[in-house]
Order: sequence, then structure tokens, then C-alpha cells
Amino acid sequence: MSLLTLLRAVRPCSPPRGRLVVYDREGSDRLLSTALMGLDHAILPTRRETFHLSPAILWRMLKNLRLIDEWRLGRLFVVYLYSCLEYMDPDVVITYIDNDPFFHRLSRLYRGAAFIAVQNGVKTPEGMATHSQHPMGWLPEPPAWGSRTSMPELFCWGEHEVEIYSRYGHEVDRLHPVGALMGGYYKSVVAPEAPPIEYDVLLVSQWRASVMQDGEYPYLLKGKTLLHEFLAKYSAERRPRLAVALCSKDPRETHYFRDYFGTEAALVAFDREGLSTYRAMDRAEVSVALSSAAAYEAVGWGKKVFFCNFTGVDARDCPRKGFWSLETSDYADFRARLDRLRAMPSDEFAREAGPHMRYLMAFDPERPAHAAVRERVLEALAAP
Repeated sequence: MSLLTLLRAVRPCSPPRGRLVVYDREGSDRLLSTALMGLDHAILPTRRETFHLSPAILWRMLKNLRLIDEWRLGRLFVVYLYSCLEYMDPDVVITYIDNDPFFHRLSRLYRGAAFIAVQNGVKTPEGMATHSQHPMGWLPEPPAWGSRTSMPELFCWGEHEVEIYSRYGHEVDRLHPVGALMGGYYKSVVAPEAPPIEYDVLLVSQWRASVMQDGEYPYLLKGKTLLHEFLAKYSAERRPRLAVALCSKDPRETHYFRDYFGTEAALVAFDREGLSTYRAMDRAEVSVALSSAAAYEAVGWGKKVFFCNFTGVDARDCPRKGFWSLETSDYADFRARLDRLRAMPSDEFAREAGPHMRYLMAFDPERPAHAAVRERVLEALAAP
């Protein structure tokens, strides 16, 4: 961040006070439209887009310099965030950015509030491990700060998260496997009844310009390209009602899939507020993806999903393998498994794959994630 950008972000005022503080503006709309709907709250911006440097905050920062164990800019930022919380005086601090190391650190330092994180995104060995634990691990080696997740409470997707946090030595005091926030809200509130099937096969797009055009993560480009090639070949042979649920409003994504599938595929326009990807999966017989978060959410509803990891990187494999997953780059196998999934009645799929799907996504229509999170927030707010 340049000095000019920093100066522009400074506000000579204190953050708003509130018993309920949403940590990080990113993702806050998801919480506020579901679990926290109608609750009084304050938002603490944490991406350096705003710095509240009032006299009250600056005084607290001077007092809290004692928290610094090593003189680095990141440690000073922790002091700033801690001082903001001290001024805001919350009873609950909640975030949808569950992998934020500053949130983790604050959750152990600040004693005056309940800290609650809600899972947002797939947990793979890449994102949970160090290099010594996994060849593609992203975390720094211990004892470096950020090498281990440590927080009091996480509302996670399923038992898979319970296992993976333990496997890689993370410290989360309470893990609540309740399914995904938005997927559970969609299926329990927005569309509890199953709509008619409109698509035989739906590709859940994971197109990203940085990967598909700029060369970032070549293994992902390889895997996604091969999946698209296989699906185009399958479409030419089987002529299913094919659709692609777009994941952005970037016109390059639309052009990319038009080049692959021509007019044979319906392109479902991306609409974040309208939950377009969820709606498309709900109307598909089978959804196909590499390792999409949305696809994992759909398995919680009992939808048929085909996970195809053609990257050659085992960290991207479906954690529970079966006829619903494929890791070898063999078109004949791809076609056979997709044919089987399309022909399989939903009740048979639920019988054979259900226990594995519930391991991945513990969706309960009677107590979806947003309801479970809200219960916990209200409980913490009511505590003496």
C-alpha cells in the first residue's frame, strides 16, 4: 500500500460501537442477509480500505503496544484491530472470512467477546498444510505466525473439516458441522421445493482470467481445459440438454464457453444476488465440476454431482471417492460415469452416495447453517 493510498484511507473518527461486530466487510452481505438478518450490528473494515485513527483509537493503540511480540507491520495491524474492538466493545465478533490470520490472532487475544467464524470455501490440503506436510501446502512453516489456525469456534460444512483441521494440527476449540451458509439458506428458505429439471448436464464454471488466460496455476488450467474438452465431446455424442452456470460477468468467460460449446449449451448468466449457480444446479439432473464450492453445497441437498479432478494434483480430489468422482484423464471412463449418474434415480443415488455426501456437507433442512449460526449469536448476545 502506497503512502498516498494509506492517507486516503485514514478517517479521523472512531468506528461505530455495537454489541455485534461483523469482522471484514468482505462477505458481510452474506451473513447480514441470512444468519444476522434484522440484527443491529457494526462492521469493522479489515482490508486496509479504512483506518479509523481518532484520538480514542490512537490512545488505545499506544496502550496496546504491549501486545506486540515482534516488531513487524502485521503485528502493528493486530494492535490497530484490537484497539478498534476495544473501543467498539462487542459481545460477539463474527466473520465469513474464516481463514483470516488476523481474526485468528484477535480471537485469542481479545477476551471480551465470543468469536465465531463461518466457513467460506473448500478446505483442501493445499490451504491447510505447510510445505513439509504436503508438497503444495500454502502455509508457512511453524513457528511462523499464520502457520496454524487457532480460534474458538467455527461453523463448518461437515465432518471432513473436523478431520482436516485435526490432521494438520490446527486448533479450533469448537467445530460445528452444519453445512454451508448460502447453500443451506437457498435450499431451506429460497427454494425448499424441488423445481422441474431443465438441464441434463450442467457445468459449474470455475473460469478465472488469472488461470485461463494469465497462466497462474498451470495445473488448474490443465484440469479445467481437459474437463471442458471431455464435456464438449460428450455433448457431441450424447446430445444432452447442456448448460454452463457462469461464475462471473466477465465477457471473456462467455466468449470462452461459446467457443467450446457453440450454441449447444445454454449459458446461465451470473447473478450473485439472484443465486444463479444454486438455481441452475437445482434444475440440473447432474452437475459437473472440478472442485467447486457450489457443487459441494449441492451434494448436501441430495443433488447428483460429478467431481472431475484432471489436474494431476491429489489435493484437488473429492475427499470421498466413488462413482461420483474421477481422477484419471480417461474419456471413456468419464462418459461411462456421467451416463450412469444421469440414468440413476435420485433415491438410488441417495442410498449409495448419501453417507459420503453427508460427510462432505452436513445440510439439515430442519436446522440449516444460517439458523444454527443465528442461534449461537443470539445465545452469546444473551449471555450475562
